[in-house]
Amino acid sequence: MKKLRNIAAVGLTLIAAFARIWVEQHRQAIIIEKGVSGFRSQAATLTTILVFMAVLTLLIFILEAVRDSAQKKKEEPHTGDRLSREARNAGRKARATLSVQGTLDPEKIRELLLQQAEGEWHRYRGNISLCVGVMDQMTECLDRLDTLLSMNGAETLRDTEDVLRQVQQYICRNMRKVINYLSAVDVDSPEAEEGIRQRFTECISDSSKKLDKVNEFLISLSDFLNSQGDDTSSLDMLDIYRDTILESIHGSSAMPG
Repeated sequence: MKKLRNIAAVGLTLIAAFARIWVEQHRQAIIIEKGVSGFRSQAATLTTILVFMAVLTLLIFILEAVRDSAQKKKEEPHTGDRLSREARNAGRKARATLSVQGTLDPEKIRELLLQQAEGEWHRYRGNISLCVGVMDQMTECLDRLDTLLSMNGAETLRDTEDVLRQVQQYICRNMRKVINYLSAVDVDSPEAEEGIRQRFTECISDSSKKLDKVNEFLISLSDFLNSQGDDTSSLDMLDIYRDTILESIHGSSAMPG
């Protein structure tokens, strides 16, 4: 409807302009037929119509611009609310470092621990440092495994990376339990200190044990690679360490909550 009104206004204005131009171009013919007064009367009428239509068209566009501006202002609060909700949702997703769904990100957990160590949990900076140290050693184990496999061209053993990544996830879940516990209690309360330190002790001890098994596994893998696959006992030990690791992390759901 609005478009049709605009088109009609512009169209009538153009018609009036063309009519006025036509009269001016046929001045002599009109004067001969109707006289000078007739020409002037016709020209004045068309000029009046042209000015009227031009002004009317201009007013229509101005009024619509004002109306559109007012409508946008009405919609802005709702748009702001929507954007605010979207920002909050995005923020919640970004903060979902410890999501119970999917794979935990070791780097994000490490970053969270370090941030809290310099902030609200500064009293437990030493324990947090030990936790981060365990996570860093686990990452180093994965790097050493990749180096061993790459240098020896042992691509058929790449499935061993999955074993180490399962251990890494196990350690991450241990860290998550500590982080969730500290988030749930008043870390500045003396009554909470014993429970907090107990959680740290269990987390570091259990994670370190798994880390020791990973290091033993890497040594067994090194022995197997050194034997170039000829020593069946090395392969047997490799399988034993792998099965022991998997059993240890699947036999318990990380440290007790």
